[in-house]
Amino acid sequence: TFTILTSESFLELFGESIMELASGRWFNTLTTAEKLQINSLLNCNQEPGNGLDPGIPPQAKINVSDCPLLDIAGADIELADDKALIVQRISTLTQSSKEFMKRLVIMAASGRYRSIHVILCVDTDMRPSEIVTMQNALMQQSGCPCETVTFEYTSPRTLSSSIALQFCNSSE
Repeated sequence: TFTILTSESFLELFGESIMELASGRWFNTLTTAEKLQINSLLNCNQEPGNGLDPGIPPQAKINVSDCPLLDIAGADIELADDKALIVQRISTLTQSSKEFMKRLVIMAASGRYRSIHVILCVDTDMRPSEIVTMQNALMQQSGCPCETVTFEYTSPRTLSSSIALQFCNSSE
């Protein structure tokens, strides 16, 4: 079983995703190709009768641990390869987009993370102008220690698998 470090705010806001990560149920939302990739990364030998849902390897269970430092650093999840994940619901973003962009810019400039991956959970409509503003705010500036900032859009149903795929890909 693996462990990811999360902020307290992530624990409070995304309880369903945490349950899916801890139980391994995120594995059921993967495509066949993703399952093959994860099976090889986790060195899974699927055996019937493992006490989980059929098709969930025991290695797919991911522990989630609160790390107070991440609340200070601004990240929701910290991965092993100097990578941070920020998870944001679109419905919340439309109410506080300036604060969110400020958080991203400060994180990128801090030097703590080489890469920041933003997972936007599409739970409502979003205006295209807000997406353009975010992308422009995060264009690479000379001297910025953060090499990449990437965005991914996902649904609430597949949020936990998006997080798990990022975790598994950083653990290669």
